[in-house]
Amino acid sequence: MKEALLISVKPQYVDRILDGTKTIELRKVKPRQADVQLVIIYCTYPNKEVACICKIEEILEMNPTDLWNNYNDWLGIEKASFFDYYQKSTKAVGIKIKDVVALPRELSLDEVRRRLPGFSPPQTYQYVSYKTLHACFADYSTHFIKNAPNTAPSSSRR
Repeated sequence: MKEALLISVKPQYVDRILDGTKTIELRKVKPRQADVQLVIIYCTYPNKEVACICKIEEILEMNPTDLWNNYNDWLGIEKASFFDYYQKSTKAVGIKIKDVVALPRELSLDEVRRRLPGFSPPQTYQYVSYKTLHACFADYSTHFIKNAPNTAPSSSRR
């Protein structure tokens, strides 16, 4: 386990993740690294901040209809919006999350950029090394950060 997954999520869905009504985050593309165990959730405009960190329980991959039929109670999205999102897709990806930890105070985009010069929120995914994770979140007390191994730097984009 060398990297965490950073994803951008719209504010209304971040709220649902934080209140527990959304436990599966939807994507069209599966993360290429199968061993990723942490996800950092960046809340998009107008918030523009890192809001929470959680564990990845499982990554689901199936056609959109099957994902909806089997998991709609955990998706935190209305049916019409779900099928609009996947209208041209034959594959749906769900990142099943657990142990969501809201940051004690959100980390603004400006603050992230001070800590990580050149940072840009990901369109799909961004992999963040645990060394970078430690550097960026050193003053946060979440157990995920404290227990993440401090490995050699490596960061890549999808």
